[in-house]
Amino acid sequence: MLTDCEFRGHEMDMCIYYELVIFICFLLCKWNVHTNQHVYIPAFYRFLGFCIWPMKYFYGIKYTIQGSENLKAKEPYVIVANHKSCLDILGMMEILPERCVAIVKKELLYTVVVGWPCWLCNFIFIDRKKKHAAMSTIEHLAHTIREQNLKIWVFPEGTRNPAHTLLPFKRGAFHLAVQAQVPIVPVVTVSDGFYSFKDRKLTPGHCIIRILPKIETKGLNIEDTGALAEDTRRLMQDTLYEISGKTGGEKDASQ
Repeated sequence: MLTDCEFRGHEMDMCIYYELVIFICFLLCKWNVHTNQHVYIPAFYRFLGFCIWPMKYFYGIKYTIQGSENLKAKEPYVIVANHKSCLDILGMMEILPERCVAIVKKELLYTVVVGWPCWLCNFIFIDRKKKHAAMSTIEHLAHTIREQNLKIWVFPEGTRNPAHTLLPFKRGAFHLAVQAQVPIVPVVTVSDGFYSFKDRKLTPGHCIIRILPKIETKGLNIEDTGALAEDTRRLMQDTLYEISGKTGGEKDASQ
């Protein structure tokens, strides 16, 4: 149980994190005024990564990257990753490949801390409440990623999930990969609890990011996306259990 003093200290750590992100957004905003590019802005990503990179030292977070060779393919592909917390952007910048842009839910656009950097880096916003519009965006993107040789980053759980059991996957990322006939690259992140959802507790810790071999989609069609999503989720779930040392029957301590 946290004391009042400890709780305020951890809250202050998160406030500093949010303030740093907002400050970086301000710098990007000043830059963005003079820039007119679309979809992928490499200079923004490099600058964002340069600004965020020192924050892992400030918070005492150590990253171990496994399987980085699986992101070196020059062809387009879709990355699907589990979404642990608001600190995932730090891990994302550790491994983000060149020419990679993220798909995020439209609701994030209206949040200052997350929405600003997403908008400034030209992340692609999907309105999940309007299925027809969302599918239209995915169909357009399936053509764009091949035309512009892009990599796409998606959190298929659709929301933050600190548990060791993955939420059901939404199928948008798999529809995209199948329509574009590009591979899926699963990414699994496991942390040792440096951020507690319940207590808003932030402490130094260790994070393992494992990049799994690509899953081909050539020859698959839209009817195959359900099985593809479930097979990918099962693979990522098994990997998460393996890295964390937990089993399917164990209750996650953070729940």
